Amino acid sequence: LGQTTMNKVFGKAVFTRDGQTIELLPVADSADATLFFIISDGTSGEETYDAARFLYAEPAKDGKVILDFNRAQNPP
Repeated sequence: LGQTTMNKVFGKAVFTRDGQTIELLPVADSADATLFFIISDGTSGEETYDAARFLYAEPAKDGKVILDFNRAQNPP
């Protein structure tokens, strides 16, 4: 929607999908808080809400984060 805000980022989630490296920056209140990702993809605006979807994940353990995109939410 073109809006921007300043947020704290304590790291990034990096993974490879179909040969492409993807980096997601989570918003969090602290390094051990639940991670909040604001994401969009090729379906945004056609199959889902235009702006984005939300994805929550537990903080990293041993340097790894589990991202379950089946749990992505459309904002209210």
